[in-house]
Amino acid sequence: MATNPISSTINAVRKVAVNTFGVDAFTTSGGSGLYNRARPSYPPQAIDKILSLLPNGRKAQVIEVGAGTGIFTSNFINHTSANDKIKSLIAIEPSSGMREAFNKNEGLLPYLSNNDAQKPNVQVKDGSFGEIPVPDGSVDIIVGAQCFHWAHPDYQSAITEFSRVLKPQTGILALIWNLEDRKTAKWVGGIRDLYEKYENDTPQYRLGWWKEMFNTQAYKDNFGEPEQFDYHLSHPTTVQGVVDRVWSKSYITAQSKEEQDKIAAGIKEILSKQDDGGDKKWIDEKEGVFEYPYETNLFIMKRK
Repeated sequence: MATNPISSTINAVRKVAVNTFGVDAFTTSGGSGLYNRARPSYPPQAIDKILSLLPNGRKAQVIEVGAGTGIFTSNFINHTSANDKIKSLIAIEPSSGMREAFNKNEGLLPYLSNNDAQKPNVQVKDGSFGEIPVPDGSVDIIVGAQCFHWAHPDYQSAITEFSRVLKPQTGILALIWNLEDRKTAKWVGGIRDLYEKYENDTPQYRLGWWKEMFNTQAYKDNFGEPEQFDYHLSHPTTVQGVVDRVWSKSYITAQSKEEQDKIAAGIKEILSKQDDGGDKKWIDEKEGVFEYPYETNLFIMKRK
């Protein structure tokens, strides 16, 4: 297994605010379309919760950090009450491949730099957790979906920047993650055991390193106690969909073609054992479509 290239890259960027390994890997998966077709959406109940935090009586200014290809953005902006709640959404994304895919996302095309005052205006900009190109105190809510673990290890800079742009006393920080649910299906656990051994010290949500943000002085000075809300999501998939999901992970994208093929073969072997009496839940067995279970964790933090 080729581990040295990943480990050396991660070690080289330990002290910067943006993890360049992630930027490079997601440029590849974002630009190729792999990320967009492989990743799941988000539970409507979680989006309801986030929208409920927006101010009443006026439309909100939203920043989305680490917006990727716009999977969460599209879910969020097309939700039932979004038109009434959101004035504009600026998506911040450091990966050029991801920004390219964002601008081609069909769910976002009606909103990208539109001039219709009745619809939210959406645009994507180059930036990072520590570099959000908007004025001080101008933002009602910052949302980060499936991304903030990549702030490692410089959480102080990220939280300082979040504090700068959020409106004091009313601003909200909302961080949300989907995680493949090994408790619901044993085959998910088998596949996670197969691919997680390739992580090689890349910052991952499941490891909880991102919670170091709560110990930073910037967090203690500017935010209250976090609230956590948990949801469940069943994403329709196929055998190839599971392979693509694993391949879309940064540290798997960075592997050689030979190693990726080896991982794909292992995934297919695990799933083949579920066809007869396993815990795979079919949606359409004839078409090979089944449920990919996820747990979704949403963390809400209020600006002091």
